Amino acid sequence: MIRKILFVGSLTAIISSAFAADRLNIDIPDIKQIIPPPPTPGTLLYQNDMNISHASFFIKNTNRYKLAQSDANYSPEGFAQAFEKAFGHQISKKETPAIWKILNQLEIAEGEFTKPAKLFYHRTRPFAYFHEKACVKTDNIHRSYPSGHTTIGWAIALTLSEINPSRTNQIMKRGYEFGQSRIVCGVHYPSDVNAGYLVGSIMFSQLQTSPEFQKEIKLAKKEISKN
Repeated sequence: MIRKILFVGSLTAIISSAFAADRLNIDIPDIKQIIPPPPTPGTLLYQNDMNISHASFFIKNTNRYKLAQSDANYSPEGFAQAFEKAFGHQISKKETPAIWKILNQLEIAEGEFTKPAKLFYHRTRPFAYFHEKACVKTDNIHRSYPSGHTTIGWAIALTLSEINPSRTNQIMKRGYEFGQSRIVCGVHYPSDVNAGYLVGSIMFSQLQTSPEFQKEIKLAKKEISKN
């Protein structure tokens, strides 16, 4: 038992150390003071959310649904798979270590930007509201607003466009699709996703103030120039 506890403690320390290494020292604005609250019942926006989200449960077994399932992979590996075709270069820990580090930095930052608003609004996800199944197993059923996946997807798109501006059209289109996948998946309403695009832009703007982030951007540009 003691040996197991020591192992878990060591593993936790390693993970915490890696987290600290990739965490950027940037100001985190209060997103609740920037984005509007989720639509309330009786409004047109609320009805739009309900209509579109309910319809999303009738497009299963389609190629678009399969893409939404793939886009649900919230990890550097998943982000790389989603964006490397649009980016025009393979993205991997071995081949593009600077870009890989950036993906980790964005993943950490996303949680810091969206979690307070998610906890505050406590919005029930569509699949739970309609008693349906999401495209993937999803925990935290009351953290629908704003969409964290959309936030990081949009921030990734903006970042990769900065690294490889010649592919901006393809990258930003993919970033938009990445957010829309959350509606198709049944885990977010349209207003959650729209808020996520905005938060992703805010996050990206704050990252521009980080010398460490700018350093990684320069290294990332050198990485793709070699290929």
